[in-house]
Amino acid sequence: MRSVSFGIPSYNESQNVIRIVEMISNQSLPAHISIKEIIIVDDSDENEYGALMNGLRKFRALPLRVIHNSSRLGVANAWNILFSLIDGDVLVLYDADVKIMAETTYRLLRPMLHDDSIGLVAACTRPLPSPSLAGMMTTFITDWLGEIRTYYPFSKYLAMGRGIAVKRAVVQNLRIPNHVISVDLYLQLFTISLGFRTAYASDAIIEFKTPDCLIEAISQVLRGYCGHRQLKNVTNKILSEPPISTQVKFVFNVAKRSLRRTLATLLGYSLVPFFFPKIYRDSCSCLWRVARTTK
Repeated sequence: MRSVSFGIPSYNESQNVIRIVEMISNQSLPAHISIKEIIIVDDSDENEYGALMNGLRKFRALPLRVIHNSSRLGVANAWNILFSLIDGDVLVLYDADVKIMAETTYRLLRPMLHDDSIGLVAACTRPLPSPSLAGMMTTFITDWLGEIRTYYPFSKYLAMGRGIAVKRAVVQNLRIPNHVISVDLYLQLFTISLGFRTAYASDAIIEFKTPDCLIEAISQVLRGYCGHRQLKNVTNKILSEPPISTQVKFVFNVAKRSLRRTLATLLGYSLVPFFFPKIYRDSCSCLWRVARTTK
């Protein structure tokens, strides 16, 4: 591996993009690995696009490229554009609204440096602290997923779109159908189908902002369910799942850490039937129209 490309999909979030580009510029990478390019696929209105371009002026020394769409076309479209454009040996995908440390990218790439059979590496996602019901519910679910990813790294919960490294050899001919919701799972399955292995970098920490609204947190649950259901037939053939008893055990492990987060999660799930008729269609759309305060 000699070079890395960074890909950032965004939707009306110029300040987030500017912040993540600055974090990328401060990444600690080995001398033999260069930043080939930073490609931003920006779905935004003209005001946000103008603010983005103005904010990026201070990064003229970086190999930046911005692809602008004036309407919301979805993550699959953004990733497909990135797959078709990158020149680096590895593509690192970061959501625009995440926070990364200086060592995050190197830790994400390290498994590939040590094992050439690995085609995809998933980062460890952690929510930023939030006292809101939505924030506590999201934190509980993220901690539960973290347990599964740690002990069952070959499950359908491995890849999270907030932070993934994938070899160009995997994605150079890949085009994800635009209707796919769980693009990260699709990419994981495709990687395995090509004969590559996948890995989990538990020390590659990526922090993200939780939803401000409970309806968005519930929407995330519905979206995850619908996205995995879309790919169920292929997933069941390729990936293994922890037994239900083990998943329940992980729930209790997480519940012991915080009574407040546990109660917030129980409340959130109890409200799913109430919100379901109002948000199901938009939650289970590739464009996720429900989301306003988070991606």
